[in-house]
Amino acid sequence: MLIMAKKLLAISCGTINSNTETFCKAALMGAEEAGMEVELVRALELDLHYCKCCFPCPVLMKGPDACIFKDDGGWLLNKVMDCDAIIIGAPVYSVASTGVASMLRDRISGPKLDAGSRDLMPGMYRDERLNKKRVGGLISVGGAKFHNWTTLGLPTLHTISFPPDIKVIDQLD
Repeated sequence: MLIMAKKLLAISCGTINSNTETFCKAALMGAEEAGMEVELVRALELDLHYCKCCFPCPVLMKGPDACIFKDDGGWLLNKVMDCDAIIIGAPVYSVASTGVASMLRDRISGPKLDAGSRDLMPGMYRDERLNKKRVGGLISVGGAKFHNWTTLGLPTLHTISFPPDIKVIDQLD
């Protein structure tokens, strides 16, 4: 299936002007040259709280802006749902992607973007954007001497991509 991406969102979980952000920007520049609308979001500049696993989850019941936290989570979830393609980049300091990548996964991924699980649960929030087919790329940046110090960088990022059914078409480790 060919997906014509028009809007590319890159989320960098690294520090400003870090190696992770540099890789994300390089990808965005190439996409922009190809005519895509591009946007970079720096996860560390967002006001994001960790998920408290409320039950029932207000986001599942009422949508992105219903979270008990009035932070940037709903804004970011809407950005992800509006994009056609996404790049997620994160540094690896010790074995897996940094904690902000895991917090990002918990706040914008999982059942919140899993259109398939919503079909099994009556009364859940419905949004046509949940069914959008997206493509993505993952960038894991680690500088360890041995690969086993960075071995879970990409698998951690994959956990963000599969609930919203993002077809990963490329990855960089």
